[in-house]
Amino acid sequence: MKKIIVKIALLLASFPVFAIPFENGDFSSSTGWTDFSETGSAIISGGEAILETGDGSSPFSAVLLQGDDGFFTFGSPITLDVNTKFLSFDAEFIDMGADTSEFGFGFFPDALFVSVFDADDSNLECDFFGCFDPDDILIDPFIDAFVPGVNNYQFDVSALAGHDVALSFELSDEDDGYNSKVIIDNVAFLPDPSTLPPPPTPIPNPKTIFLLGIGLIGLAYSVRKKALV
Repeated sequence: MKKIIVKIALLLASFPVFAIPFENGDFSSSTGWTDFSETGSAIISGGEAILETGDGSSPFSAVLLQGDDGFFTFGSPITLDVNTKFLSFDAEFIDMGADTSEFGFGFFPDALFVSVFDADDSNLECDFFGCFDPDDILIDPFIDAFVPGVNNYQFDVSALAGHDVALSFELSDEDDGYNSKVIIDNVAFLPDPSTLPPPPTPIPNPKTIFLLGIGLIGLAYSVRKKALV
């Protein structure tokens, strides 16, 4: 709700836009990413993004953004290719044990939300619960303690192909009495396979061509020799 309110307020102002391609999905550095965490932390280390909850609970405990500064100004959004089909990334959820600063009254476990926000907010719709952009892609929580190990996730984002967007990873710290950590890597926007050019036809290497040539010469010699006999 806080983000929705901020987005509405920012519609009243105009901002210069400097769109850039998506970058640094392998987390080789912190370039392109913004930490907008509240009670938790989002760090980039060893070629991975590490989101971790902290004391207490917060829906935006650990937040890592690209294409926005956290206030939905969209000053430097990500420009998706017109053939973009999927958002792909690897993630691992780790239970960090009890959090004594929480009451444990929550009904839901900590979870990771992933959002792709459309920079074009001209289609805002409002209802009893507030205002939102129906073009945004808000992926429900899908990573929790019941999904062990490192897993690859792919989500269809073709509805925003060619758009300017912001990408957000948000680790929600529920009041469940526990702390959590999510490790993210290999983030990429992938094209529709049907738009990719066909693979190139393999070209025989020179050695193969040479051997083939010798074989043809030998065959021709053998045929001629039989003809003379």
